[in-house]
Amino acid sequence: MRLLLILPFILVIITASGCAKVTKERHSPDFESKIKEYNDVVVLPPKVEVNMVDVVGKKKRMHDYEDHLENIIKEEVVKAVQDKGFRVKKLHRREIWEQQLSEDFGRLQQSFNAAKNKLYARVLWEEEKAFSITENLGLPAILFGGKTNSNLLLFVDYEGAIKTNGARARDFVISILANSSAAVEDADASFLLVAIVDATNGNILWSNIIYTAKSLYVSAINNFSSRDNVEAEKLRFLLSDILKQIRNNKN
Repeated sequence: MRLLLILPFILVIITASGCAKVTKERHSPDFESKIKEYNDVVVLPPKVEVNMVDVVGKKKRMHDYEDHLENIIKEEVVKAVQDKGFRVKKLHRREIWEQQLSEDFGRLQQSFNAAKNKLYARVLWEEEKAFSITENLGLPAILFGGKTNSNLLLFVDYEGAIKTNGARARDFVISILANSSAAVEDADASFLLVAIVDATNGNILWSNIIYTAKSLYVSAINNFSSRDNVEAEKLRFLLSDILKQIRNNKN
C-alpha cells in the first residue's frame, strides 16, 4: 500500500516541477526495438490488493473481491495489448501450479516488487532519467521465461483502498467543518501499474503507472453483471491512458 500513500502529493509535485519535463513512464533505451522484435507477450496473473478502510483507519483485505477483480483486469489487459498488435498468451495461476512453477513465480514476483519500489520511490522522474532505465530482474525472470517459453512478460499491479460508509460519513463531517470538499471527493484511492520485461535477459523494458482518487469498486450497483461492465469500462479508460505511449505493432 506504500504507493497509495503518495497519491495526495502528486499534484503538488507536478506543480513544483516547473519547466522540467517529468513523467510517470519508465523505459530502457532499446524498448521499442525489443518489443517490436518479439511481438509476443505473456500476461502474468495480476497482483491485486484491495482494502476496506473503516472509520478509525483499520484495513481489511477484500479477498473475494480481489479474486473477482483479478479476472476482470486480466481480460481487459489482454484486449488492450491485443489492440496494440501483440500476440498475447494468458498465464493462469492454475497453469503455474500444474506446471510446478509456483516457487519460480514467487521469486519472479519478489524480484519485480523490489525493482518496482526502486523505480517508483519517486513517481515523477525527469524524462532523461526515466527513459534510460537499466533495472534488471535477474535470474528469476530468465528462468521463468525459459520454462514458459516466453520472450516478453507483462506484469500488472493494482492496489485500491475503499472507505466504509462510516468513514465516508466522518469525512463528510470533516469537510463541512473544514469548509472543503476534498475529503468527500477523494473518498477512495487506487493505482494501476503495468510493466513489460524481457524474459531473455531480465531487463525491464517499459513501465507506467496511473493513480486515481476513485477505485474500480462499484458499491451502488447490486446487479453483478452491470457492476462488472462498469468496472471493465473504468479499466479500459485507465489502460488506454497507461498504454498510449506503446507504439501499435500492427503498423
